[in-house]
Amino acid sequence: MTDNCKEIISFLNCEYELFENEADDQRVIDRFNALTEQGKLEGFVPLIIVVSDTLAEATEFVFDDYDDVENSPK
Repeated sequence: MTDNCKEIISFLNCEYELFENEADDQRVIDRFNALTEQGKLEGFVPLIIVVSDTLAEATEFVFDDYDDVENSPK
């Protein structure tokens, strides 16, 4: 797991599944579809997040500029 990935996981502070070096995209799509159905029953929406330097920098920016971000419902 990269440092950027750890930073984003920390920022999101939610349950996650990590798919690293997937050779078959279908496994990710199948899992997403299953979680979408589960989410309809349990009240959540799954996300697929592709970790990048840009995304990590954006989360760092939010942390630096907004003190209450971890308590925000957004």
